[in-house]
Formats: sequence, structure tokens, C-alpha cells
Amino acid sequence: MESEKTKRLNELIANGKEVVRNIKFQLSEKLKDNFYSLTKELFIAYPELKSFGWKQYTPYFNDGEECVFSSLHYYPTINGNDENYDESEQAEGEIDIVKLGGETIYGVGWKKIPNPDYNPYYGEIVSTVKQFLNQFDNEDMEELFGNHVAIRVTESGVVIEEYEDHH
Repeated sequence: MESEKTKRLNELIANGKEVVRNIKFQLSEKLKDNFYSLTKELFIAYPELKSFGWKQYTPYFNDGEECVFSSLHYYPTINGNDENYDESEQAEGEIDIVKLGGETIYGVGWKKIPNPDYNPYYGEIVSTVKQFLNQFDNEDMEELFGNHVAIRVTESGVVIEEYEDHH
């Protein structure tokens, strides 16, 4: 049988847990509000920006090291292209903001060379998108979007798809 002192302490502990849950919920809501409101501002400020996205996941294997969640939002695709140009998902006729916004591009053998088509305006877009995303850390991104997902942000919203093509 619990003593009155134990009952009182258990009630205080339960109340404390509830306060922490409420604070976490409020922080989560503020994080979402911040992300979504600033996202809208990006698309208003830069009409050429049609989408940006990234993948985030915990690897299944890491050469014996601990498998830790990470978000690749620091290296976003913009309008379907990224700095490595491995796969373009860019729609036909859409401006390649990433390529035009880089002072250098990758040439033969992945050697960086001056970009003859560099446009500072597109460089500003790339820089601003990265600056926006870099305000969030891995923990924020996992809270916002989850694990093992590919995220694509457009003016009309966020598309989250399951992503398992990683090691």
C-alpha cells in the first residue's frame, strides 16, 4: 500500500511529465510553423524556385559503427537538380537554378571549372535556400518529417515519400 507521501510524489511526477509533453508539443508546433511560413516566403521571393528537397534516413549498416539518423537537407535538390547532377528530376523547360547559380561546375573527371553561365541571381536563390535549410538540424528534420523519407517542398506544400534505397 502506497503512503500518502508516495502518492503525492507520484502525482507530482505525473504532472511534471505532462508539463514536459506539453512543452515538447508546443516546440514541435512552433518548429512546423517556422518551417512552413518561411517556405512560403521563399517561393514568393523567388518565382523561379519551383521545388527543393532532400532525403533523410538512418543507414541500415555503417561498417560496424553506430547507425545514426541524418538528413541531407544541407545538400538540397533545387528544381530537381543537385550540385552533383547525378540524376535530374527537373521538368522539361525548367531553369537549372543550381547549375546557373554556381560559380564553378564539375567538368570531366569531377574537376571543378569556372562556370561560363554563372548568374549571380540564381546563385542568390541557391544560397538562400541553403541558408534557410541550414537553420534546422538533423533532430529538427526528423521531428518535422520522420525517418526513411524523401521530402519535396513546393509552393503548394510538402510531399513526403518513403525512402529505403540506402545502406
